[in-house]
Order: sequence, then structure tokens, then C-alpha cells
Amino acid sequence: MSSPTDAGALARLRSTLAARFRLYADWRRILRHSWSIRFALLAALLSGLEVVLAVFTNDPPIERGTFAALSGLVTVLAAVARLFAQTKLGDAE
Repeated sequence: MSSPTDAGALARLRSTLAARFRLYADWRRILRHSWSIRFALLAALLSGLEVVLAVFTNDPPIERGTFAALSGLVTVLAAVARLFAQTKLGDAE
């Protein structure tokens, strides 16, 4: 059972988070066209494939650690992509 103090603290936290983390108005367009999003999703897919292969095969067709290395590389690409203007998103100056 929460006390009124807990409820007030929760309300302040929620207000602070809402002020700091807001979706862009055109978030759907950003999701479709942003290279950093594409690279992040690819990195997640590679990580997932590594886990699936480790769980379901004793002798995977690809050397162990390959997906981890590729995932790391793609994650770095996602971070770098955030630094570049993307003309389809209207970032070009």
C-alpha cells in the first residue's frame, strides 16, 4: 500500500520524465527513415540470432562470436549515424 508521500514522489517523477522524454511529432517518419534506427534494429537482430544459434545448435554454421562482433560494429554505426544529417528527415542545412 502506498502512502501519500509515495504518490507525490511518483507524480513528480512522472512529470519530470514527461518533460525530458517526449516523442517527436513526426516519430513515425523518423522511425521509417532514420539510419541510426535501422542500424540499432540490425544490431538487435544479430544479437538475437547469436542467442538462437547458441541455444538450438551445438555446432553453428558460423563461428561463435561472429554475430557479437557484427552486432558491436553495427551498434557503432548506429551511434555514428546519429551525428550525420539525413536529408529525408529534413536534417540537412
